[in-house]
Amino acid sequence: MTTAVENLAIRFETANQAVIDTVAGMDEAQLGRHCSTEQCTAAALACHIAEANGLIAGWVQAVAAGESLPQITMADVDRINADRAAANTVCAKPEALAQLRESGAATAAVIRGLRDEDLERTTPFSLFGGADFSARTLIERILIGNATGHLPSLQAAAKTTEG
Repeated sequence: MTTAVENLAIRFETANQAVIDTVAGMDEAQLGRHCSTEQCTAAALACHIAEANGLIAGWVQAVAAGESLPQITMADVDRINADRAAANTVCAKPEALAQLRESGAATAAVIRGLRDEDLERTTPFSLFGGADFSARTLIERILIGNATGHLPSLQAAAKTTEG
């Protein structure tokens, strides 16, 4: 019988692998294409997904341990994302793939390190107006949602032809 934790880990790995597969199929020109929805290059977007994996995994661990989440706002998130996008604009494909693989493996290990009952622990999250967020919700909506939400932009950059 698959536990809820194992199911979430598999769902995360599947989403992260879809990102890896897309980036692996891109050439450097495609990675340099602008993703209009996210206002960054495909390379920067791949790095964003990888970096977010680790950040969100830390939030999941905090909630599971009964700790509070950081006091952040959407303005903070936007500023951090813009700074990181600028830093990763021309990230090379091997580096982006390494980041996705490493953060993906570490994040899946964090999920698998939880117990099913940990998934239901909650804490207020300032990013969403102080609403209570469970570890499960962070994994499903924020962690998995980050990869699946950005994947269409990466796929569009991979399919776009210059000319």
